[in-house]
Amino acid sequence: MSALKTLQESEMLLPAEEEILRDVQEGKARVSRLKEKRRCLLGIEQVAADALREQEDESHTKVADLRRTSKLRKKMSETKGAKILSLDAFRLRNRDGSPKLAVFSLKHPDFTISTEEYGLLDNPGNGRLADIVGYALIIATFIGSIAFFEMMFHWGRIGWFWEGLVGGVAGVVAVVLECLIMFDLAGWIYHKTHDAWLWPILPKEMASCYEDVIETLREKKRVMGSKKGLEWKASYRGVIPDEVKGKIKQARRIFKQVFIVAEPEKWSLEKVTYPPGDPLVVGWDGKLLWLVDSFDTTPLEEYVKLEYATKKE
Repeated sequence: MSALKTLQESEMLLPAEEEILRDVQEGKARVSRLKEKRRCLLGIEQVAADALREQEDESHTKVADLRRTSKLRKKMSETKGAKILSLDAFRLRNRDGSPKLAVFSLKHPDFTISTEEYGLLDNPGNGRLADIVGYALIIATFIGSIAFFEMMFHWGRIGWFWEGLVGGVAGVVAVVLECLIMFDLAGWIYHKTHDAWLWPILPKEMASCYEDVIETLREKKRVMGSKKGLEWKASYRGVIPDEVKGKIKQARRIFKQVFIVAEPEKWSLEKVTYPPGDPLVVGWDGKLLWLVDSFDTTPLEEYVKLEYATKKE
């Protein structure tokens, strides 16, 4: 069975709506009992009060999760085939350690796992924006230091001798400190502090499923003695049917994030791989992954031919 099929059939069963409502009521009652117990404690019993507060917060979170799940299920009941999926399929691997499944955001066609080093702004997806923001911060810091110096000098000039002396010294010290901060900021922005990255940015629960893949790439890099980073990269090339886009539009109003999940046939460290055209649309609600739809992608070449034929007619 393919990893995509495994994901599609990995439905997580939820309790009935009546059970959820009952659990919500029990959770609310537990929170009330914990609050009442905490009010009865004295100041000397702070440790016990903190323990009760932790239990209270846990109960609050559980009740909120139950309510959100119930609300989402009601909203998704109109969508055919909507169900909660397990994340286990994202941990499936090929023999070379590459992932079975690739996750694409709706804003970018690439899924990349790389051991290329990068800094705070010099990271994947930023492109030239990193340089623009970095230089803007440096220039703004320098201008700010000059402005501060002028302000301190002016205060010293309109005052008495000692005020002027103190203001001038303070201005010089401010410029020196600002310059040091400026150069330190530049180093902080562009210093290569991260030796691996995953794109697109996924929820931490989903991203954690790919941690072992990053370790595999690091080991391959070490064995190969490569100074340059290695990466597995997949790119989405198809066209999403209009009816599926309608469901995606609806899902984006419901979920925090919506992704396309596909299964590349073969990964390569030398070139980009292109998944076949049978992906899934999934939605992330902050805690759980939901299946929104599955579809067959229209190949790019076929889409272009159809558009050209339509225009000729």
